[in-house]
Amino acid sequence: MTHGLGGGSHAMVWAQNPDQAAADFSARFESAAKMLGISVADVKAAWAEGKTMQQLAKEKGVTAEQLRTRALEQHRAQVKTQLQTLVSKGIITQAQADARLKVVEAQWTKMDQNFAGQKDKKAKKMHKGDEGRKGGLRGEFGGLHF
Repeated sequence: MTHGLGGGSHAMVWAQNPDQAAADFSARFESAAKMLGISVADVKAAWAEGKTMQQLAKEKGVTAEQLRTRALEQHRAQVKTQLQTLVSKGIITQAQADARLKVVEAQWTKMDQNFAGQKDKKAKKMHKGDEGRKGGLRGEFGGLHF
């Protein structure tokens, strides 16, 4: 299944109030641009044309593996930032953040191994065709659907 740059959970974005939706779209465009090493204007143009992440990446000379790696790196940074925010606001302790980060990193490692075909052939088959969509990591733009 291939989603355009506007595919996926876009209904959830539109269900937000307009200011939240605008902020969400802006962050998603910026995230995609950073991941692909292109301008936000290029991402917006591709989105408006209904292009898929795979198409845009290919046009810009970014391989599926590069895209997957960049998306994972970006996701890791986001998770770390989110956990630190929870700690700084007193919602969780640093020990809880550290424990959760270990769990998430273990999941990333397993997922990476599965997609590399190193361990779980069933997972690889299940996610067949996901290359280019963040290498199978939860949709376009690091799980950020438009």
